[in-house]
Amino acid sequence: MAGTDTTPTKYVLTATADTAGWTLTFPDKQVVPLKTTVSGDSVSLVSGEFKSQRRKGAKVTTNTTLRLVDGKLQGVSTAHYAKAGADSVLQLKTEGTRMP
Repeated sequence: MAGTDTTPTKYVLTATADTAGWTLTFPDKQVVPLKTTVSGDSVSLVSGEFKSQRRKGAKVTTNTTLRLVDGKLQGVSTAHYAKAGADSVLQLKTEGTRMP
């Protein structure tokens, strides 16, 4: 949300009929299970630790809150990097559209 790196991190969010089977799938085929909570107009997604797509060799966990705005899921993701010292947290704008 701040800084000069505006490179997108692409993934497919798979949402099932209940919240038990939600996952993120990255272009490298890494599948990350999510703990999903729906409350009012918000969806919260919490991942376990996985291989970072943005920082080579780093492990990361994410917390994301999304809302439906004009037909798109929009929100903020907070990435927590393991063993990264003072540079251990990154906040990212998140936006997604429905696949055709």
